[in-house]
Amino acid sequence: MTNNDTPWAERWPKPEFNQQGWEEAMSELSNMAGEIAQNTPKVTKEDLERAAQLLSKENGGIA
Repeated sequence: MTNNDTPWAERWPKPEFNQQGWEEAMSELSNMAGEIAQNTPKVTKEDLERAAQLLSKENGGIA
């Protein structure tokens, strides 16, 4: 095995910035975020209050 004193970051050339690739990636991420938001169940205040009541009953009224 040879001893390479070249810093790791200098062993490969810097990638060139690709504006079109960047825009495509951001668009895809935006679409994914939109799908996640649509498929995520909505939790209401009433849901949280009901959950607190159920937990309170399970813990013998200590909640």
